[in-house]
Amino acid sequence: MKNKGIIKQIIGPVVDVYFENNLPDINTALIIEADTDAKRGRVVLEVSQHLGLSRARCISRSEEHTSELQSH
Repeated sequence: MKNKGIIKQIIGPVVDVYFENNLPDINTALIIEADTDAKRGRVVLEVSQHLGLSRARCISRSEEHTSELQSH
């Protein structure tokens, strides 16, 4: 079952994601798929901490890819 989240904040390789239903477990991989006119690709994040308020703090596997998220 897919659990969709909403990116709330990006600071360098750190990404905070809001989940309406269930937070994914710590160390779970999250896959963000981008499909825009400018670029198509995917970024893999790893859940590192539960922040409360239905948010998970994640770390990007590649800072370069996280920077691409910020520009869109």
